[in-house]
Amino acid sequence: MNEATTRPARDRWLRRFHQVLVGTLWTATFGVVCAWIFNIRMPGGAEPEPLAALLGMISTSVTWLYGVAARRFEQNRQLLVETRAELEEERFSLSHALAYGYVHNFLEPAATHLLEQAGNRAREVKFYVYVPSDLTELEPDAIKRTLVRMREWGYETRTLQLNFHQARSRDVITLLGGSSNELRYLDFPTTLLTLRQLIEYRLETRPDRFPAEARRELGQSYIAMFRKELERYLHTKVLTRTVVLVDRDLAPLATPAPSSPSPALST
Repeated sequence: MNEATTRPARDRWLRRFHQVLVGTLWTATFGVVCAWIFNIRMPGGAEPEPLAALLGMISTSVTWLYGVAARRFEQNRQLLVETRAELEEERFSLSHALAYGYVHNFLEPAATHLLEQAGNRAREVKFYVYVPSDLTELEPDAIKRTLVRMREWGYETRTLQLNFHQARSRDVITLLGGSSNELRYLDFPTTLLTLRQLIEYRLETRPDRFPAEARRELGQSYIAMFRKELERYLHTKVLTRTVVLVDRDLAPLATPAPSSPSPALST
């Protein structure tokens, strides 16, 4: 059970404990006051008047402290709600911006360039975009390991430099081999790595101090939103036949991953 689920249960238990404690103190105070008013003998021969005064002060103090704690708790709860709402809004806006920039500044011109270059074989062009399940999969060493796996699957990988009249040329991976005759290309959207610094900044500067696991979950949430926006743009640009989103096994995300270790692109 993680902290996100244990925290509400713990908070409910503390609130219940405080309520029971305050109720018990005031009940005891009321009982002692009644014993004093009606001259009822107290257990152990205790004097009701000083005991009533003592219990009254204790009950008042505990009630005041409980009120302060309850207000503080509600303020923290509201802050957490607002924080999550801000992060949710930010997830959409930032993922939208990253997807927009990736499609308009790279993916669309790259696909157009490759289709023009293919000529009569344009229908055979497939541009695979690797969508990670975690941001760590886009780190340089992780990408190298992914390319090693592809070579183990029988692919030959080459770096192709594209120059489609932009400020700088861009690189994509050419996949050679396998049973398919398609002209296959692969790209890793490393633009998503810009999210890591943002996630660290956003979570470290929050007074509620999100647990470490929240960093990974937030990154996955950004990736999911990025993928959703990417799919929407691909549909709008009529690129769904050429551009295919794939997972770490190179299986198209729209279809179930294959049960065999061989990649889906070879089928």
